[in-house]
Amino acid sequence: MTVLQNGDSEGCLGFDPGSREQVRLAFKIAGVRRKRELSLEQKLRLANFSFKRKTHEQERPLGV
Repeated sequence: MTVLQNGDSEGCLGFDPGSREQVRLAFKIAGVRRKRELSLEQKLRLANFSFKRKTHEQERPLGV
C-alpha cells in the first residue's frame, strides 16, 4: 500500500486490488462492512411477512 495523500482528517491510499491482503486491509481502514447474504430459507421466511399498510376507517375515500 502507498500513501498518496495524508491530511489532518482524511487521506488517500493506493493499493493493488489483486492482492487479497491489501484489499482486506483497505476495507478495514475504510470501515467497509460485508453485505449480509441471506439463505434461501431466510428469504422465503421473510417473503411470508405482510408489509402492506393497514388503513383506518378515517383514511378511506368517501363513498367506499
